[in-house]
Amino acid sequence: MPVIELWDRKPLPTEHGETSQLAFDLQDVLAQLPPDKKALNWSILGLWAVAQDDDTDIGEIEARVAASPSGLRITGAELWNLAGRLLQVIDGIIVAFSGSPPTRADSDLRESCEVVIEAIDSTLWRVYAKDPVVSDSLQHTFAEVREVSPEVPIPALHATG
Repeated sequence: MPVIELWDRKPLPTEHGETSQLAFDLQDVLAQLPPDKKALNWSILGLWAVAQDDDTDIGEIEARVAASPSGLRITGAELWNLAGRLLQVIDGIIVAFSGSPPTRADSDLRESCEVVIEAIDSTLWRVYAKDPVVSDSLQHTFAEVREVSPEVPIPALHATG
């Protein structure tokens, strides 16, 4: 299955009634997953985010993500809850798996994961799913969708320059 890139922007009302533009968020992507995918095991392999409120300790969450070779393992419900508390995901790698959890040493997450969600530099989301229903849903929901071709491996860590 192809890797799908999502480039959409959505309107955001301001206090003066004008509309500004903000990239869509993790909840918008997760909302397109069928229930059976939400019920899979999830792991956050990388996260750099901004919380919506002071009650969410992003530093602590990011530390928990970094502390394990397989990232922060959570349920689909916990991921949905976390996504609702995030204002912005700047960079991140979030995966769903059914067998053994992937690790940061994996050279291509497509081999071990059912779904791979990458947030890149606050403006681009890449989504890979073994199930074509997910790709179809993304392509029918978002306006600016591109298939990555030729496909390249999806490493468990973002390259640093």
